[in-house]
Amino acid sequence: MRNFFANKISDFTIVLSLGILLMAILVIVWFRLFEATLTMYEGPRFAIYIQPKPNTSWLTYHDPDLEFSLRYPATHDVIPVAIGSEKNNYAYKILEFIPKDLSSQDGSVRLSSYYRGTYQDLSSWLEGNTSTSTGEEVAPLRRSFALYHVSTPSASTVSNKQVYTLGGISEYFQYPLEVTAFWSENYVYLISHKKGSPEFIYQPMLSSFEY
Repeated sequence: MRNFFANKISDFTIVLSLGILLMAILVIVWFRLFEATLTMYEGPRFAIYIQPKPNTSWLTYHDPDLEFSLRYPATHDVIPVAIGSEKNNYAYKILEFIPKDLSSQDGSVRLSSYYRGTYQDLSSWLEGNTSTSTGEEVAPLRRSFALYHVSTPSASTVSNKQVYTLGGISEYFQYPLEVTAFWSENYVYLISHKKGSPEFIYQPMLSSFEY
């Protein structure tokens, strides 16, 4: 009789141990799946990206006419690409921050400024001054757009400033751009770089932008 109970206790211990082991395995698998789900659901990159601050060795570009300033690497030159009238739909001024080392063109950043006009908000300005069509497709309209072939703008935040992020192609730079749009009392600013380029220059420049 004693052996019978001893065997029962032994069997119960084995079953209990196996049950605990199985539950531990299930818990580990559940946490792994939960972690993978969080990794997959990152959301829009600009919305969650914490913009790093510029290096202390960076220089400051200040434009009193266009009412903005930003930091840029000392390894870059500032080149005016286009300067026009602020009374039309064309860019009032386009600046390109280009690496002095010409082999590092992926580090170029562009700032295009436009007169705000009578638009009441940034969303409506983007709707009126960008196009989902290509430049060739809108040529019969005989008007210029800030960006062509644009993706749907996404509202986001950069250094506590409300912005829109989108992709598109500029008439000045015929390759896909990653664009962040800012809005001030008088101007719209589009800061962009080549899509797929490293972020270590672009993001700190965005975080330093003041107007």
